[in-house]
Amino acid sequence: MSSVYQYIAEKMPQMSKAQLKIARYILENPNVVPFLTVEKLAKMAEVSDATVVRFANYLGYSGYPELQQSMQLPFRNN
Repeated sequence: MSSVYQYIAEKMPQMSKAQLKIARYILENPNVVPFLTVEKLAKMAEVSDATVVRFANYLGYSGYPELQQSMQLPFRNN
C-alpha cells in the first residue's frame, strides 16, 4: 500500500528548496502534521502559507485540505 508519505519521499528529488522544507517536516512529524493548519505548517517548515498550498497542488491534490485528509487516513483506520 502506497501512503502519502511514501509518495512525498519519492517526489523529493524533483522538489524545490521550499518544497523540500515542507516534505522533510511532514516526514519527520507524521503524527503531528495531519492536524496542523496551513498557517501552522508553514510556520514550522519556515515557508509561506502559499508555498504549503502550492506544495499540495504539486502533489496532485486540489489544495491543502485534501492533502490533510490523506495524511489523516491512518488515524481514522485505527
